[in-house]
Amino acid sequence: MTRWCYALLLLLQLLIQASFADPSYYPRPELRGNEKAIYALVQRVLGRKNDPFRLRIFKSEKEAELVCGRIQQHPSQCFQLKDIMVPNSSSTNSPTTHMIQISATSVSELGAGVGWYLRHVCNMTIGWPRGGGSSIKQFDTGAWPQIGPKRLIQRRQVPWSYFMNVCTHSYSFVWYDQKDWEQFIDWLSLTGINMVLALTGQEEIQYRVFFKAGASRRGNSNMVQRTGISNLVERPERVWK
Repeated sequence: MTRWCYALLLLLQLLIQASFADPSYYPRPELRGNEKAIYALVQRVLGRKNDPFRLRIFKSEKEAELVCGRIQQHPSQCFQLKDIMVPNSSSTNSPTTHMIQISATSVSELGAGVGWYLRHVCNMTIGWPRGGGSSIKQFDTGAWPQIGPKRLIQRRQVPWSYFMNVCTHSYSFVWYDQKDWEQFIDWLSLTGINMVLALTGQEEIQYRVFFKAGASRRGNSNMVQRTGISNLVERPERVWK
């Protein structure tokens, strides 16, 4: 249950941020989310708690600006990856151990930073079960691939990375159980998606609107319940530079 609650919390944070997203907008503290959701994601995906990451969300707009630069009048949204050495309390062979520090403007960019590292630095695959699934590698503590002498910074070039189409809710999501939703939400975060089409409950609203406009109950029901009611189809934008 705790794992499921963390996954829902992560999705909620992504949706809240998307509601206020704007190319010239820097999220207020209450909209940036917290690192706990991404630590829980790492444990679900890698099966390891906290290793190999140190995660943090920028504490102020000034700090974000120093790392991310500016778009218009506000800091851009970004994540930063760099190597750090931390005290090693589990081994007597070395006083320190290598970890990856990921800093970001919000929980959305933080999850994208983890996904970027796993895909582009560790050469892992984070995919859908029906598309071949994921290929996850494991490394010993302190032996994870390094970023290199220079920190890596990726900035959003547009405020929203959108994913989903209306048919998916009827064709696929209707069969999803808790595990499927958990994997899907984690994939959204690791891919940097911060705007998700959420259709739950839309049919009831459509039904009431059409009925109030004069449609018969039978005709209204036949129209609303069919799949693919809208032709709106979009694709996720992989917009990091």
